[in-house]
Amino acid sequence: MEVLAVLAIVVGTLSQRITGMGSALIIGPFLVLLFGPVDGVIVTVAACTLIALLVLFGTWRDISWRVVTTFTISALPGLAAGAWVASVAPNAQLQIAIGLMIIAALATSLLLERRSVLLKPTLPLGASAGFVSGAMNAIAGVGGPAVSAYAILTRMP
Repeated sequence: MEVLAVLAIVVGTLSQRITGMGSALIIGPFLVLLFGPVDGVIVTVAACTLIALLVLFGTWRDISWRVVTTFTISALPGLAAGAWVASVAPNAQLQIAIGLMIIAALATSLLLERRSVLLKPTLPLGASAGFVSGAMNAIAGVGGPAVSAYAILTRMP
């Protein structure tokens, strides 16, 4: 079981490094199946945090700190709401919800990428993306798609 978990983390790390995101989308489903919804998400978040810190060192100068601050501050209440949902939801329903969230996140990212919709990067839009990202991170260990959707819609570099 541990070998499968390590393999998922290695493949997710490679995905993160090559494409800029996707580690949780690859790692999360495997770890949720291996360890259950709560422990799987905890391990996914821990692994993805380490991956993000490693990537951070190489991209430090390219970071828009204003956007990061907006996402971070607004993600905190989302994390709290998502943690509450994860603590009260039954495991079977939580596993189904996690799977549906990952499918919806992937589908949304693909659909948005093909659209020519352009939104102005406003504080409420950024805060909404941060909140959803935080909630999805706590529930499913997958916070990137909400931020990715924001980036696509606003053409954030």
